Amino acid sequence: MHKWSVDAYANGKPRPLGIGGMLIDYEEKFLCIFSYSIGIKEFNKTEVLTIQKALILSTNYYCVSFMD
Repeated sequence: MHKWSVDAYANGKPRPLGIGGMLIDYEEKFLCIFSYSIGIKEFNKTEVLTIQKALILSTNYYCVSFMD
């Protein structure tokens, strides 16, 4: 089993936003990490964009297997 921990963050006003996350396995081994600046957007939608990016990366074989 794998687990994503994701978050979105804002810096000041107007808000340049960023998203990020990390993927770990059941033994808490690090598998993948991402961090992106997404420009100025509505903060409420940023968490959804973060989850969407994590799901897209989950389909990327390289991302979830490069630590093997």
